[in-house]
Amino acid sequence: MARNEIPVISYSCDVSRKRDGEQSVQDHSLTFVIQGSYELDNGFGKVVFSSGDIFFCAKNQLLKYRKLNQSEKDFKSLTIFFDEHTLFNYSKRHNAKAFSKSTSGKGGIQPIDPKSLVGTFIRALTEYEETFNNMNLHLMQIKQQEALLLLLDYDENLRNLLFDFSLPVKADLENFMESNYRFNVSLNCFAYLTGRSLSAFKRDFFQKFHETPSRWLLKRRLESAHILLRQGKSASDVYQDLGFESLSHFSHTFKKQYGVSPIQLYGSGSTLI
Repeated sequence: MARNEIPVISYSCDVSRKRDGEQSVQDHSLTFVIQGSYELDNGFGKVVFSSGDIFFCAKNQLLKYRKLNQSEKDFKSLTIFFDEHTLFNYSKRHNAKAFSKSTSGKGGIQPIDPKSLVGTFIRALTEYEETFNNMNLHLMQIKQQEALLLLLDYDENLRNLLFDFSLPVKADLENFMESNYRFNVSLNCFAYLTGRSLSAFKRDFFQKFHETPSRWLLKRRLESAHILLRQGKSASDVYQDLGFESLSHFSHTFKKQYGVSPIQLYGSGSTLI
């Protein structure tokens, strides 16, 4: 789903009915897990949210999700999105500013106390499902504004995330890439999230790693795949975890590098170096 097609309030945080996948997070969001549980991984660590949990997710980060222990139809969540246009207009009207520049990273996913007013508010929104599904935009915008006010009252430090309209800070390439090489996103996306133009990203990357981003990413993913297969993970799990386009692409690339297919390595217990 394209960004401009995502409604203000959605009954599905990942905007998909797939069991797992990944996203480049472009808007701040507040999510209530209505049913089921899933694992989120933003490259800095994994966290599991289950039925009744609420969390705030910051923009400008990469995110993998995996629904746990049930099929797609058993999972349900409600998410309120806070796009930059809405936040910028609010900031101008109310002179709301960030105290300091935000960083996503490890603080990019923040649990919200379900017993707070934010929790009470978002649970009540489950009664509006039919109305929101019918795209009552005016009502959704009103509820979005209410949610924003409650978030700021819940934790004033969130304004550093919500009202920071600057570009991402220039990140340390080695730390960033080691945390995010598993994500299957474009070089343009990597460049933006590290606070660089594409040309600057490629230049800085070569100076740091002495090879192109594309070659380094493939090499790093294959190294990790080899380790995971040796640890007993299946090829079908590994290719999804490491950002390969498909199982066939992963198998072909892996065999070209190591001389044996991932299935052969996984099944034989080979001790390839």
